[in-house]
Amino acid sequence: MPEQDEKLTLANMKGGAALEMVDRAIMQALNNINDINTTLAKREITLKITLAPSEDRTLMAVDFGVSTKFANQGTEKFTADVRIDGRGKGYAIERNRQRALPLKNVIKMEDRD
Repeated sequence: MPEQDEKLTLANMKGGAALEMVDRAIMQALNNINDINTTLAKREITLKITLAPSEDRTLMAVDFGVSTKFANQGTEKFTADVRIDGRGKGYAIERNRQRALPLKNVIKMEDRD
């Protein structure tokens, strides 16, 4: 009895490679989401499948691939004071905007007991 051909599905396309590509992209997206240095933008995963039939429509070429759009790292802003040294050369110093906290009644770690 002849073996019955398996109908083409997303699950069996190229031995399951299409689903593996999507699974890999999902894991990359999750890692990107868990990176606290990235923005809260949406992540996108696109599976594109192209079917190109032959002239007589008895064959087709199949092409598939996964593309992703992940969030980039956010930008940071700060202010720097521009100065000139004794030799006339310019340089900059980052301005620290965080003021020191007024600490009263500070207990040293060795004095806690």
